[in-house]
Amino acid sequence: MRAPALFSKVARWRRDDIVAAAQAEHRLGEIVLECEVWIAFDTREVAFSQSDAKETHGGIFTADYVLANWMRFLEEPGGRWIIPHLQAMARGEDVRSAVLADYAWQHGGEVPETVVW
Repeated sequence: MRAPALFSKVARWRRDDIVAAAQAEHRLGEIVLECEVWIAFDTREVAFSQSDAKETHGGIFTADYVLANWMRFLEEPGGRWIIPHLQAMARGEDVRSAVLADYAWQHGGEVPETVVW
């Protein structure tokens, strides 16, 4: 069992173009509508989640695993900016300062929401 760690929510995006198409086809429960990326800087973990109209699915992974398995979601407008940071994290670099600076720039100086998981 892993020890609890402090995660920062660094990215969240709705897939509005996908949502519109899913609504038109009455398939909202089958389509990923929203994605989130949380990073635990101290333990070098990444939480990735995706939600549809019914449920949220996610887990805690390495940066390598997230990049290998969810790149198609990360390449969307809301997730693109985090890709270089996850790549640097996967190489063993400390990304805390860079991620938090980019987050603050994108969110008017705010700090990300945090949670212990």
